Amino acid sequence: MKKAKRDRVANSLPFQTVASLKDRLMWYVNLRWIAVMVILISLPIAVKILNLNVGYNEIISTAVVLIVLNIIYFLITRHFKFTNETQQLAFAEVQIVNDLVVLSFIVHFSGGIGNPFFFLYIVQVIFSGILFPGVVLPYVNAAIAALLLTIWTIVEHFSPNKSYSLTSEPMSLSLIITSLAAFYTINFAGIYIINNFMMNFRYLKRTIDEKNALLEKSIKDRNKAFRFAAHELKSPMIAIQSTLDVVKSLYAEELRKEVRDMVFKAEKRASQVIEMIKEMISVTQYNLELKSRSSRK
Repeated sequence: MKKAKRDRVANSLPFQTVASLKDRLMWYVNLRWIAVMVILISLPIAVKILNLNVGYNEIISTAVVLIVLNIIYFLITRHFKFTNETQQLAFAEVQIVNDLVVLSFIVHFSGGIGNPFFFLYIVQVIFSGILFPGVVLPYVNAAIAALLLTIWTIVEHFSPNKSYSLTSEPMSLSLIITSLAAFYTINFAGIYIINNFMMNFRYLKRTIDEKNALLEKSIKDRNKAFRFAAHELKSPMIAIQSTLDVVKSLYAEELRKEVRDMVFKAEKRASQVIEMIKEMISVTQYNLELKSRSSRK
């Protein structure tokens, strides 16, 4: 039962093996290093050059937390022996949720909903839609992103000690509602489009895999028929060739010229057929060896 469930999960994935999905997780880890570098480079520019009112120390602390988490993710991805895709997807989900939480702190300390980069939430949501099969987890992650942004926005708007704002004047309630509405629309519309695209992609890939399996079966059956026919034809053709050779050796002088020529032609044709049979056997044997090497890889 568990194996069948794992097979259903694997068949719905765009990546079919543990190794290939592991490569995607490592790519996700490397992408996070780039995000950390962007944060550490852009933060001094925002404070020293643009004189923006952001939480410098708080963002640095959050970046340090992200670095520590990414080191842990890197070690797990590199050294943990994942046995199936379900384990890898669970690990990816943990990363996505943690990234959404970390991102919510960074957005809060850099101006909250007044910071146009709060739309970076959608990057995690899109990655979730690409990676996870089905419709549950992608929409759950989109809801988590919307919930985090909404909670922080409410706290920032009604908190009397709000200290992080990119503008001199606080955002009006109508502008906040408009920004949240725009985020909700893009967030859920984006995950709907990505999720439907990936579902169609997975269906198409599954169909192609099924056709490839049928093609491989047809090739296997053809090789089997060739091999059977070749072995069945080889022995009688060799017997015919041997008989003609005996006739030619023992009775060549006694036969009329026309009959002797027919015996020589028949022997030549028999030799050609035997060579064709040998080539058929060689081709089928080569296909079997090629398939065996491919399966070992």
